[in-house]
Amino acid sequence: MYDLDEFDQATAYNTSTIAPRDFGLTAIYLVDSYPKGRIVKVETDGHTLLTGSNGDGKTAFLRLLPVFYGETPGTMVRGSASVGNKSFAKFYFPRPCSYVVYEYLSHGSPKMAIFFDANGTETVDRIFADSAFRDDLFLNNEKDNFAPSNTLYQRLRSANIGYHRCGSVDEFRSTLLKGRAQKSAQFGLCERIQDLYHITPLFKSMFSRSASFDDLAIVIQDYATDKLSPEGRDNLRSFPVKPSDYEVILEEYDVLQALEFNLRHLSDLKSSREAYLATLKSIAALKEAATIKLDELQKTQHELNERREEIVTQKLDRLEELQTEHEAIRERQEAAERRLQDPKAELQEITSRLGRYQRHNMDAKKELVETLPDLQKKRDQLQSELRALQNQIQDVSARIQSQVQDLQNLKAENSNYAQKREIELGEQRGQLKDQHHQHVERIRERARATEERLKTEFEKQASELRQKIHDLDKQIERKRGEMASPSAPQELLKQNKALNTNRLTAEQERDTAERELNAAETRLSEARENYDHAERDYRRQDQVESDIGEQIGRLKTLINGPEGSLIQFLNRNKPGWEDTLGRLLSDDVLLHNQNLKPRIIPGSHDSTICGIEIDFSGLPNADLNPERLQLTLSELERKYETALKETKLAAAKLSNCSKAHERAHKEKAEALSNRDAAKRKVEEARKLYEENNREIDKAKREARESIEASITELQENVATLRQELDSHKIKHDTQLNEANNTEQREINEAQTETNQQVAKIDEAIRNLQRDCRAEEQRLNGLISKIKQGQPDNEKEVEQLNERLSTIETEIAKAKESESEVQVYLAFLNEEVPKIEGLRESVEAIQRDIKATKDELVTHRKEKDAEEKNFDRSIRETEQKIAGVQDNQTQLENRVITHDPLVGVATVADPDTVELYSQQSPEAIANKYQQTAGPGIREKHNALKEKTERFLRVFHNSRRDNSPNSALNAIIESLEKDDALGDDRTLIHGTAIVRYFEGDGKSDHDTIKGALAQSFMGLDAIVKYESALKRVESNIKRFGKELSDHINQARDFPSIQNIQVNIDFDLTKLNYWSYIRSLARQVEEWKRNNGGLSRELPHPGLIHELKNYLRTQNSSMPNDTGLDLLYKQINFSFQVVENGQLRNANNPRELESISSNGLSYIVLIVVFQAFLQSLRGDSDIHFNWAIDELRALDHKNRSVLLEMLEENNIHLITACPDYDNRDTRIFDAAYRINRPDKQSDERDFMRIIHDRNEGNETEGLDNPFAHALEGDLANE
Repeated sequence: MYDLDEFDQATAYNTSTIAPRDFGLTAIYLVDSYPKGRIVKVETDGHTLLTGSNGDGKTAFLRLLPVFYGETPGTMVRGSASVGNKSFAKFYFPRPCSYVVYEYLSHGSPKMAIFFDANGTETVDRIFADSAFRDDLFLNNEKDNFAPSNTLYQRLRSANIGYHRCGSVDEFRSTLLKGRAQKSAQFGLCERIQDLYHITPLFKSMFSRSASFDDLAIVIQDYATDKLSPEGRDNLRSFPVKPSDYEVILEEYDVLQALEFNLRHLSDLKSSREAYLATLKSIAALKEAATIKLDELQKTQHELNERREEIVTQKLDRLEELQTEHEAIRERQEAAERRLQDPKAELQEITSRLGRYQRHNMDAKKELVETLPDLQKKRDQLQSELRALQNQIQDVSARIQSQVQDLQNLKAENSNYAQKREIELGEQRGQLKDQHHQHVERIRERARATEERLKTEFEKQASELRQKIHDLDKQIERKRGEMASPSAPQELLKQNKALNTNRLTAEQERDTAERELNAAETRLSEARENYDHAERDYRRQDQVESDIGEQIGRLKTLINGPEGSLIQFLNRNKPGWEDTLGRLLSDDVLLHNQNLKPRIIPGSHDSTICGIEIDFSGLPNADLNPERLQLTLSELERKYETALKETKLAAAKLSNCSKAHERAHKEKAEALSNRDAAKRKVEEARKLYEENNREIDKAKREARESIEASITELQENVATLRQELDSHKIKHDTQLNEANNTEQREINEAQTETNQQVAKIDEAIRNLQRDCRAEEQRLNGLISKIKQGQPDNEKEVEQLNERLSTIETEIAKAKESESEVQVYLAFLNEEVPKIEGLRESVEAIQRDIKATKDELVTHRKEKDAEEKNFDRSIRETEQKIAGVQDNQTQLENRVITHDPLVGVATVADPDTVELYSQQSPEAIANKYQQTAGPGIREKHNALKEKTERFLRVFHNSRRDNSPNSALNAIIESLEKDDALGDDRTLIHGTAIVRYFEGDGKSDHDTIKGALAQSFMGLDAIVKYESALKRVESNIKRFGKELSDHINQARDFPSIQNIQVNIDFDLTKLNYWSYIRSLARQVEEWKRNNGGLSRELPHPGLIHELKNYLRTQNSSMPNDTGLDLLYKQINFSFQVVENGQLRNANNPRELESISSNGLSYIVLIVVFQAFLQSLRGDSDIHFNWAIDELRALDHKNRSVLLEMLEENNIHLITACPDYDNRDTRIFDAAYRINRPDKQSDERDFMRIIHDRNEGNETEGLDNPFAHALEGDLANE
């Protein structure tokens, strides 16, 4: 199937062509890989070109190169089922017999790195084999087919070939590129002292034409840290001072410092404790006094209750007595009313009968009856006249004269009778008028007496009421005067005066404290400014010292030269060289330490060089003149000594300023505390003063309210009395009007009655006079007739009969009314005279009834007044009882049952108890509230505040042997002391005092000394700073070397200059200043204390340490550490292309800094410079995979290959088609032929040409290739 002899010849040919070297990749073999059924070998010990059609596998081959240098296969070939891409194992190991073999030199010996998939699981297995490539390891014994990969280990063991299996990419990469890694001495690609682990990304970046600044920074980081000693790397590997290491220590330091600082408050704590205890004793005394006062109040309450019961009993008895009197008066009234009934009824009956008689015209009937004798007499006369007339008729003449005489006598009698009767009636009328005047006078006299009596009674009552009103008005005016300026108790006024004095004194102390605080703030500001100036001077001087130190280090390097440099060789082997070669060679040449291999040629003259004699004295002196450098070094060392002294002075000044600043800060804190204490004192004094003012205002307000209540009550009494006076006035006026009306009515009735009687008499007189005249006329007529002698007897008899009949009728009527008139006259004679007496009796009884009623009203008022007095006495007693009960309640609730603090055992002072027991209950309660409320609580809070100020500090300590543990031991012992009870504040305050002044003082000193020893580990930060500065120096050195290697690549036509700036300035790191400051503070602490010390670090060091740890917590874990220094490395690139400056500050800008081809050149130059800087003088050949160099013209490609050749870098590139001129510049060229694009079969054919003569032939580099490309053969 294939000719093994040809394969062996090819192998022998290739092996013979390997140039002697120590390290480097020589060939890559594809065994039954993606070229199916083939063993493809591509030599890599020179620049190699792959050509072929697109998709034939050129780029796939190039991807293998970064994998050899440790790149993860999955990052070079990413499998994706969704788009049909195969994974690395699936593509390169499509069959169980597929291998990828890298043949390379390690320490001059051929080795193999074999990649395969042993189990067909699409995983990549890697092993190193201690042998050159051997076909028998991959072919079966008959050599007619390939051996399965799962038998490789057996075959290696059978062939007695040592191997090392790598379980991961990292192990493979470490073994190959880390000189100190396990098995690296056997299979490594670098010297034992080298570490090229992080160059791997450069190969992938070179292949993908991308620049990862992180990868470049990691390379620089490894270079810089590799130059450190193991101790230096250990210092940088992790932070020497971690928060976890010093968190508790700093807490303990802060605790001790805070305790030291708070010692100035210990006296305040003690005074607060004493004041608190004194207050507790006052509370106990007040409680005891309240108990005594409560007993007194209970007795007083009992007495008042008895007094109330007595008053209630007196009230009930008096009310019962008054009720009895009232009932007696009521009975008298009822008796008078009963007595009034008979005469009043009799009077009414008489008056009623009189009225009935008057209505029945009894007077007329009486007059008629009174005229009965006259009528009878007239009747008799008429009868006589009638007889006489009748006799006249018989004897006219005889008796005419007698008749006339009789008539004249009758006329005279009638006239006399009429006159007499008229006189009688006139006398009756005069009597009636006299009686009427007498009756009116009696009525008026009685009315005047009633009016006078009513007026006297009214004036008496009104005078009494007005006097009471006047007295009440005086009391009201006096109360109003008292209300205008109510007075407070003298005790409160005295307290007010004393409290005002205390307040003014406290305000003066506060103003003094304010002035002291302002002065302390001024001193603190000045101290802070001095500290800032001293710190700036110290940092500036420290920087000067550091700069001079770096200059000294660089001069020492220049004087001695780096290891392996020409200047070091000349200094050791050629004294006086500076006057010969030193004037001729540049500094770069003298300091160069790669591949010069200088040696002394015996017998050579100092003035000859390369066979030419030169007068070196005509040349200028060398810059690297050891004597001159030594003089410069001496001068710098003197400056360094001076800088050291000045730095020490600056450090001492900084320390003094720090101490001054600390003192000023303490003074300010003390002044601030004093000011705050003064403010609190002012506030307390102001509160006490305001509270006292409130009590005074309250007392005045209560007095005013009491006065107002009294005035209101007095005004109500005045109003009641005025209403009573008005009521009396109205009643008096009503009674007076009634009396006047009664008088006038009686007078009118009497006048009416008299007028009626007079009118009747007048009427009777007129009737009598008329009758007399009529009778006289009649008699005159009769006489006249009789004298005439011709009386009309018949007519006259008829008239007489008529008159007689009329008189008879009147007599009959008079007789009919005679009995009634007799009764009437009896009534007038017997009953009517009783009217006046009855009236007087009725009026007297009515007056008695009125007096009784008035007595009842007066008695009722007296009863109401007495009942009101009793009620007021009862109310006052009840108020006193309520006041006593309120006092008892106040004492019980506000004093006795009130416990501001529980379990405190205190004993009251008897004198204080006696003093308090003499005060009023309200004063005791107020004093207790003032003491046990704001008083004890303020003192308790003050003690608690001062205690908690210490406790907060104590509790911040968490170590076993700490101030907190010592304090807890004291607290436990005090908790057993019954005298302190369970008052935690008092126990803690007592324990703190004992800690500082009693049992705990020795423990405090021991803890302080032990804590000082805990800070000894801070010396590591100094070492850390030194290591980090060396890293910075190494990075700067790397930048210098990188620039030197870049400067060697200036032969590209269009590129005049490429410059890389590497920035690793520690001063730009936020935390670097803290690290430096902390290191300086640690050194100062050690210097000031002679190294190890039991003294605690000064606050400046602790301040820097906290800043450092705080920065470490926030940013340093992400920015520093041995493996994270690269994050602080920044790059900037400058390229001068055709005279134009171009800048790049990030990968994207660098990748497109110019045209496509020139940007690629810049990347290549930069990467080769990195490799050169890392590789140093070691004989390591690297191979780069660079795809598609067609972007570069022929000239640039030639310059590129020459540059890489000079730097031991060989290129493997691929391009679909190259012309003959391009193929000549490569050491090897291969054409990949894939006849069937659907098949995995590929042929690799080598193009053989003579680079010098330009002749080309085709050679079968692949023994399994069956045909040659026709176009190349024709060429």
